[in-house]
Amino acid sequence: MNEEIQFLETNGTKIAHLYVPPKKHDVTIMFLHGFFSSMLKTKGQYLRDLCVEKGYGFLSLDYAGHGQSSGKFEDGYISQWLENCEDVIRFSGAEKLVLVGSSLGGWMMLHLMMRFPDLVSGLVGIAVAPDFTTEIPDKLTPQQYQMLKDTGKFVLSSDYQASGVAITQKLLDDGAELSVFEKGGIPCYVPVRLLHGIKDADCSFALSLKLMEELNASNVEVTLIKEGEHSLSTPQNLRLLRQVIIQLVEEIEGTAAF
Repeated sequence: MNEEIQFLETNGTKIAHLYVPPKKHDVTIMFLHGFFSSMLKTKGQYLRDLCVEKGYGFLSLDYAGHGQSSGKFEDGYISQWLENCEDVIRFSGAEKLVLVGSSLGGWMMLHLMMRFPDLVSGLVGIAVAPDFTTEIPDKLTPQQYQMLKDTGKFVLSSDYQASGVAITQKLLDDGAELSVFEKGGIPCYVPVRLLHGIKDADCSFALSLKLMEELNASNVEVTLIKEGEHSLSTPQNLRLLRQVIIQLVEEIEGTAAF
């Protein structure tokens, strides 16, 4: 996978991305990774291999400050990462996109769907985390709150980084501006499939249920995995993801057997 990665320079930042054009189908799967993650982790690798096997196109990227893209993570914010996605979509020329969003990516896929209604054909959410930044301020300790007030940032403990993850006021303010819940519904005219683990300790499965209610679409299905955790990266979870994507592509292309 590494040898296929390219870099797109946009607004002074080099964005690592990968595009494998479709061969047997018109559909391109676009994977949107999670917060403080990258396109080279387990799910991204798995989806890339699935797309090559099935002849789907595959598109993914590392947001600014993530993975192999340039920039500092703590300087980033949601609207910047969305802009990175928009630039890569336009640069690739990919069409008939099925957006597969993991955690943060499950929030971003909603905005990309609304911004590219003619290009997006379906959504698959994995442990979606819409509006997750809006919940952070209520969970701050007095020390973290004071640090945020004094310096504009604080350190959030993380299972993925021993030193923790820097959360800035800019990220929180930007996330509030991009919130999608409780605004009269989310316009959606494509099929949606949501996967969520019951044992997800980072983002409750209630978020997927809430998203199903908020979406102005009838073709929305939620699958809850009893033993599933946040990453949903076990072999069993990945096989389920494979099944969901294949069936969704068949439905989009009109080849599903009912």
